[in-house]
Amino acid sequence: MRSDSGIRHHLRTVGVLWLTVALIAGLAGCAVTRYEVTFSSTEGGSVTSPGEGTFRYDFCTGVDLVASPDSGYRFVGWGGGGAPIEDVTSPVTIITSVHGNYKVKASFQAIPPDQFELIVSSTAGGSVTAPSEGTFVYGIGTLVNLVAAPASGYEFVSWTGNVGTIADVNSPTTTINMQGSYAVVANFQAITPVTYNLNISSTAGGSVTVPGEGTFGYGAGTVVGLTATPAAGYRFVNWTGNVGTVASPTSPTTTITMQGNYSIAANFEVIPAVTYNLNISSTTGGSVTAPGEGTFGYGAGTVVGLTASPAGGYRFVNWSGNVGTVANVNSASTSITMQGNYSIVANFEPIQAARYTLTISSGSCGSVTEPGEGVFTYDAGTVVTLLATPVRRYEFVGWSGDVGTIADVNSASTTIVMNGNYTIRADFQRSRRLS
Repeated sequence: MRSDSGIRHHLRTVGVLWLTVALIAGLAGCAVTRYEVTFSSTEGGSVTSPGEGTFRYDFCTGVDLVASPDSGYRFVGWGGGGAPIEDVTSPVTIITSVHGNYKVKASFQAIPPDQFELIVSSTAGGSVTAPSEGTFVYGIGTLVNLVAAPASGYEFVSWTGNVGTIADVNSPTTTINMQGSYAVVANFQAITPVTYNLNISSTAGGSVTVPGEGTFGYGAGTVVGLTATPAAGYRFVNWTGNVGTVASPTSPTTTITMQGNYSIAANFEVIPAVTYNLNISSTTGGSVTAPGEGTFGYGAGTVVGLTASPAGGYRFVNWSGNVGTVANVNSASTSITMQGNYSIVANFEPIQAARYTLTISSGSCGSVTEPGEGVFTYDAGTVVTLLATPVRRYEFVGWSGDVGTIADVNSASTTIVMNGNYTIRADFQRSRRLS
């Protein structure tokens, strides 16, 4: 007899063997799973891809579908079998994934005698945005708008196909008159880059510093910056030549737009010697020490130094008159650039002296008799005499408060210098000589 442990070991071994066999069988079945898909069509057309009949496909396979209507018919839709068709209304679509056995039928219907099909498509480089691309049905005589939109870097070329009733085959926006069933194609082509040459030169007295002088190549439509720089003693006059697309022919800094091959020249001329008069004067309270006062002659463009010097008790205010080229009208030391005849004035005003208050009081048994007691106002720096007078049998002790500028705080007769607002007091006590 087998022991219990032996029986259990035998059962485990048998179980593992059966599990292994089941897994192998399952995997083998998965690898060979295939399904049948049957394609058919109604009267008026056929399934041209993959064809009609029954086809076998592996699990999860995608299938391309194309339904082609006969003349006088149009495609209606795909149906039957529950197949996962991406777009059942499009004659060109796909079965996204085969998961079972399907029966797929393409349906067509006759186009009425007064109805016609318009099939619209396009080449690479653009698309038809009106009425869009695909197959459309219109009544006889319908005027259908056609709009072809090129992609970036492409241009519309023409309409081809059944173009007999298209108003303008060379226009991307046109119409077609539906007198029959037509197929038209919008054709596009890549835009070939166009390069133009720009030849730049200059007359004596300067040069073209941007982009330089010589011949340069630029793509059509490029906006090229131009800078003409005169030499010393010369000035820019204008640009001449093919200046039709030059933004400003009279400006030394401008642009030209390349729409063809152009030749342009920067023109310069000698600056004539010009002398301008500078008349200088001043108001009361100072004078102009450089270059002085009066009328002076200077060449055009000369920078003249100006210095205004105030008298004692006055300060400089500003320059007035023809001050458009004065560097700083509020500075006593500045300059003026001679671009014309100018008259300027240096303006001065009195310096207003600062004023301070002196508040004076006294303790009991005496008073300040000079300048008195109360609040007094003095100009800054004024020396004020102080005199403290005690009553009979009392004597002056000292000054207290803001005593920083009092000459002698222990003297009843002294002075204070007004350098700020001060408050002081005279103090008294009973005379010690009577004790």
